[in-house]
Amino acid sequence: MSEATPGDRIRCVFTVIWFLISLFISTLILITGLVVTLGKAQNFLVKYLGLFIGRTGLFIAGIKLNIHYAGPLPKQAAMYIFNHGSTLDLFVLLSLGLNNIRFVAKREFQFNPFFFILGNLTGQIFIQRQNSQRSIQILSHCCERIKKRDLSVVMGPEGSRHHKGVIGPFKKGAFHMAIDLNYPMVPMYFENTGKLCHGRSLITFKGTVNVYIHPAVDTSQWKKETVALHAEEIRRRYLGWANIPGESV
Repeated sequence: MSEATPGDRIRCVFTVIWFLISLFISTLILITGLVVTLGKAQNFLVKYLGLFIGRTGLFIAGIKLNIHYAGPLPKQAAMYIFNHGSTLDLFVLLSLGLNNIRFVAKREFQFNPFFFILGNLTGQIFIQRQNSQRSIQILSHCCERIKKRDLSVVMGPEGSRHHKGVIGPFKKGAFHMAIDLNYPMVPMYFENTGKLCHGRSLITFKGTVNVYIHPAVDTSQWKKETVALHAEEIRRRYLGWANIPGESV
C-alpha cells in the first residue's frame, strides 16, 4: 500500500469526527427509543443504529463493502466469528446488520462515555482480553442471559487486531461460549481490512472490503476437553481463505 496522501488524511479526520457525532446521535436515539418502548425496541435499535454508524463511516472513509453469503444465515441464534486485523472491522461488523446480535468487546471500549452508555444499555459483553481465564468466566456468566433472550453473539477469536501474521492464534473464549450456548458457529472472513487500514493506524485508504459469510459449523458434538482442537480446526480454515501456504486444510 502506498503512503497516505493528504486526501487520505483529510478523509480520516472527517471519518473520526463523523464517528463521534454519530455515537452522540445514536446515544440520544437509543435512550429515547428505550424509554418510549419500555426497552422492547432494544434489538431493533442495536441493528439499525449499528447500520447507521457502520455504513456512513465506511462511506465517508471511501470504503465499498461487498458481502458474500455462502448460503442462508441460520434461523436460530448463532455464534459469529471473524478475523480481526484492523480498526475498520468495527465499521464492517456494524454494517452487516445481523439480527438480535450482541458484540463481545474489550473492556477498554467503556472508557469512551458513548460506548459505555450504548454498550451497557444494549447488553453488550465487555471482557478483559489480557486475562483469558477471567474472560471465559465472564462469557460463561453471560450465557444464561444470552440464551434466554435468544440472542446471537459476534466475537473475534484472535482477541486483538495486533498479532503476528495475517491470522493470529485463536483464543478459546468463543469456542467455550458456543459449547455453553449450544449454538452453531458461523465463520466470517474479512478480506482487505488490514490492507486498507494498518494495525493501530486510523488512516484508511479507498478500496473494497469483501466479507465472506461461510456456512454454519455444527457444534453440538463439541466437548470442553477438545476445545483447543476445534479452535485450531476453524483457524486452519481461515488460513486457507487467507491463502497462507502450507497451513490450510
